[in-house]
Amino acid sequence: MVPSVPRGLLGSSPAATAAWLATGTDSGREQAVTALTAVADRYDGLFPEASPISVFERLWVATALARPGLPTVCVPSIRTWAAEIYDATGVRGAPGLLPDADDTAMAVLVSALAGVPRDPAPLAAFEAGDHYDCYVGEDTGSSTANAHVLQALTAWLSHRPTTGDALQTRRDGTRDWILARQQPDGAWHDKWHTSPYYATERCVTALSGHTGPTTREAVRSAADWVLATQREDGSWGVWDSTAEETAYAVCILLKSTDHAARPDATAALRRAEHILRDASSSSGHHHPALWHDKTLYAPQAMAQAEVTATLELLLTRQL
Repeated sequence: MVPSVPRGLLGSSPAATAAWLATGTDSGREQAVTALTAVADRYDGLFPEASPISVFERLWVATALARPGLPTVCVPSIRTWAAEIYDATGVRGAPGLLPDADDTAMAVLVSALAGVPRDPAPLAAFEAGDHYDCYVGEDTGSSTANAHVLQALTAWLSHRPTTGDALQTRRDGTRDWILARQQPDGAWHDKWHTSPYYATERCVTALSGHTGPTTREAVRSAADWVLATQREDGSWGVWDSTAEETAYAVCILLKSTDHAARPDATAALRRAEHILRDASSSSGHHHPALWHDKTLYAPQAMAQAEVTATLELLLTRQL
């Protein structure tokens, strides 16, 4: 059987498409060659690991921009994205890939943030006891994917509070699973990103919508870890100073109510501001590869959206 080649690429993978073409098949060959040529033209003869990643990218960009509040002019576009991406059978990160809990949760979350909430029922396919697997049959859970599920369920229940006890039980169980995976130093780690600042920001953001002493202590501990690991230039980074990781660290501090009036937290935020400003104002700022897949990669639009949104949050707080 000839595999389906959505938009000319097999599984959104140039490499897989080229390997398939090498088998000598005729069906779909012209479409695949055209698609590979377009990718080569876009990247000056180079081929990325995946193309396109428009679903994954649009969801993460929209969620970042919604953090300080979506500008009115953006809302129609975000609603269009949400309508196109949401799928009652589960959302795929890119054409040709399997549905996954991470993208499905983010589609539910973005829909709610845009004021058009959509049913989180597709997430049921990924339930794995006290948490959610990224893919059906996956062996290891992801702290960030479960943080996105927690955000999605929390957002849906805020719009539909009478949905029922079962969904609230799932939400609370996911929250407790995330809490149990916090490291002794206050950070979280994840398999989809090199930096604990990304994983910690995702978990803190998800937990900040909940009350209770355990949750508050977890957020406080994360913020203390952030303060203890700031670099001399005001940035943060697991390998080196990066604007992306600095954005995540600033968000963590801004989410901690225990740190809101602390002089050391205020000073740390002031020291970080120029890092975010420079990355926002610099034309063509290049974010390093920190994301995990088969290789390290850098989704530039997503990282830049995080920096831009976080700077807006920081400036609003300081007014």
